Amino acid sequence: ALDANIYSAFTDGNHRVSFDKVVEVMKQTGHDLPSLYKETSEGGLAKDYEPMD
Repeated sequence: ALDANIYSAFTDGNHRVSFDKVVEVMKQTGHDLPSLYKETSEGGLAKDYEPMD
């Protein structure tokens, strides 16, 4: 987030990809991800989680 802030602060405001297009692609990427990785309590590192006593 910090890098994005720095980048945006030093650009001239002209962008090759619009904000709307970025949001659209992020939404599509989220739909394309398997649901196992969207539900953090079931996928990724959570599947190997062992509670500490």
